[in-house]
Amino acid sequence: MLRKFKYLLMLSFLITLSCNAGKSEIVKAPEDLLNRQQMSSILTDIHVAESKVNALNIFGDSLIQSNLDHYAIVFAKNNCSQEQFRSSFSYYLSVPVDLDSIYMDVLNNLTLLEAQHQAGYIQEKKIPADSSVMTNPN
Repeated sequence: MLRKFKYLLMLSFLITLSCNAGKSEIVKAPEDLLNRQQMSSILTDIHVAESKVNALNIFGDSLIQSNLDHYAIVFAKNNCSQEQFRSSFSYYLSVPVDLDSIYMDVLNNLTLLEAQHQAGYIQEKKIPADSSVMTNPN
């Protein structure tokens, strides 16, 4: 499921870049610009939150409200406002090289989270070393 999500993430990123390909004007950096690491962290959290909401199989107004609730949690966790995020994202949209770097970090973060999740799942399924199945009777 996370792989499909990664592909959708990359597709949305490429569409965003293509929409901005003809624009050469760089948006002025806001005074409260989030740095690349902060943007990567927030975007990672947003994509994880959206993935959780999508797994709930809810639709319509409930889906919108659930996403808004999750975004508020993400912004609070990262000590930023929605406006600060939006203005920073608008700036980075005008600087595709930086945005590409941010999204590479997001993909790396999501890959790491997926690996940690799978490792935790495998760890839960292991038979304990002191189990009679694992004990050598000799």
